[in-house]
Amino acid sequence: MNHLKNLAGQTIVYGLSTIVSRFLNYLLTPFYTYIFVPTAFADVTVLYAYVAFFNIILTYGMETGLFFFSKKEDAAKVFGTAFLSIIATTVIFVIFTLFFLKEVSHFIGYQHNVKYVFWCVVILGFDTLTAIPFAKLRQQSKAFRFAFLKLLNVVVTILFNVLFIWVIPFFFLKNGKVFGFSYHVNIELVFICNFLGSAVTFLFLVPDLVKEKLKFSLILWKQMINYSYPILFAGLIGIVNETFDRILLQHYLPKSVNFMAQVGIYGACVRVAMLMAIFTQMFRFAAEPFFFGRQNNDDQKTILADSTKYFFLFGLIIFLGVIAYMDVIQYFIGPKYRDGLKIVAVYMLGSLGLGIYFNLSFWYKLNGKTYFGIIITAIGATITVVLNILFIPEFGYVASAWARLVCYVTIVVISYVLGQRYYPINYPIKIMIKYLTISIILYLLCYFLKFHNIIFDLLKNTLIFVSFLYYLEKKENVITLFIRK
Repeated sequence: MNHLKNLAGQTIVYGLSTIVSRFLNYLLTPFYTYIFVPTAFADVTVLYAYVAFFNIILTYGMETGLFFFSKKEDAAKVFGTAFLSIIATTVIFVIFTLFFLKEVSHFIGYQHNVKYVFWCVVILGFDTLTAIPFAKLRQQSKAFRFAFLKLLNVVVTILFNVLFIWVIPFFFLKNGKVFGFSYHVNIELVFICNFLGSAVTFLFLVPDLVKEKLKFSLILWKQMINYSYPILFAGLIGIVNETFDRILLQHYLPKSVNFMAQVGIYGACVRVAMLMAIFTQMFRFAAEPFFFGRQNNDDQKTILADSTKYFFLFGLIIFLGVIAYMDVIQYFIGPKYRDGLKIVAVYMLGSLGLGIYFNLSFWYKLNGKTYFGIIITAIGATITVVLNILFIPEFGYVASAWARLVCYVTIVVISYVLGQRYYPINYPIKIMIKYLTISIILYLLCYFLKFHNIIFDLLKNTLIFVSFLYYLEKKENVITLFIRK
C-alpha cells in the first residue's frame, strides 16, 4: 500500500498540472466552438491528427528508452545520446518539410491553406525538442518543475488566443484593419497561438539544457535504437487508433455529407470526452518512471496488479461522473456541435481501454520484448481501419467512436493473454468486470431514466453517482488511498 500511495502521490502532482492545464485548454473549446463554425474547426482537428502522428515518428520511442537505460548506464550519457539524436532528426525533418511545403500541403489536401501546414510543422518541431527534457524531469521525479512548464505552455497559448481572437478584434479592429494592417479572425490564429505557447515552453527549458554536459555514445545510441524502434512502430500504429479516423471520415463519408462539418463536430465532442484521456496521461507520467525505477523489486507484479485495479476504478468514476452531469456539460460546446454528444460515452470507454492496455504493456517493456507492442497495436490498427471503412458510409463518426472501442477491448484481451504467458500477473479480473458491469448499468439509468426536468435529472444522476462512489469506497477504499497516512 505504501508503494501505491507513492505512485498515487506522483499521479496527483502530474495530475493536478495535467488537469489544470487541460482544463484551461478546455476553456478554448467553447471559445472556438461559439466563434468558429464546424467546418473551420475541422482544420484544427485534422491537422493536429497529423501533428500527433509525426510526433511519434520524431521521438521514435526515445522517451521510454531514456527510462529503461538510465538504470543501466550513466544517466548523463543516456540523456545526451537521446537528446542529441532527437535534435539532429528534428532539424532535418523541419528543414526538409519546409523546403517542400507546397508539395506536402498538396499531398494532405491543404494546398489552399499552406500557412496552416507551416505552423503545424514549426509547432511539431518545438514540441519534439522538448520531449526528452520533459522525460528527464519525470525520470528525476521533478514533478513540480514538469507541472510548471506544462502549465506555462497552456497559459501562454490561452493568453495569445484571447489577445488575437477577442481583445484585438473587439478593441482595435476597424474596417478590417488593426493600426492600418489587414486583420482577419480566422482559424490560422489558433495555430499561431499554439506555436507561441510551444516556443515559450522551449525557451524556458533552455536554462536546464545549458547546464547539461551533453555526451553522445554511438554504441549506446545503437542499443537505445534497438530497444526503442519497436515502441516507435507500436506508437505509430497506436496513433492510427487515436487519430486516423478523422482522415478516414474525409474519404468514406457519402459525397452528400459535408465531411468538414462532421469532422468538426466529432473533434469538438472528442474534447468533451477527453477527461478520461487526461486521467490516462497523468497516470502514465507517474507510472513509467515509477515502474522502470524499481523493475527488479520482488513485489513488482503485485504493485502492477493493484495499480491496474485502482486505475480502472478511478476511470469508472470519471466515466460515470461525466455521464451523470452531461445535461450541464453539453453547454461546454456550441449548439451546432451538440448532436455529436452521443459518442462521448463510447469514446470515454475506449480511452479507459487504452489506459488498461498501457498498464498491461509493462510486461513487454520491462522484459525488453518491445516487439510485442508492434504485433498487438498492429492488430488494433487493422480493426480500427477496417471497421471505419466498412461503417463510416452508413454511420459516420459514430462508427469511428465504436471502432475505437472495439479496437482497445481487443488489444487489452490480447495483451493480457500474452502477458500471462511471458510475465504472469494476478490481475483481479473478476472484480474489475463486476465494477464495469455495475457502472454500465448505472450509465443506462442516467441515460434512459429521464424526468425531462434538468433539476430532477441532475438530482437523480447525483444520487446514482454518489451511491457508486460510496460503494467503491466501502469495498475498495478508493478515496482513502490518497488521504490515509
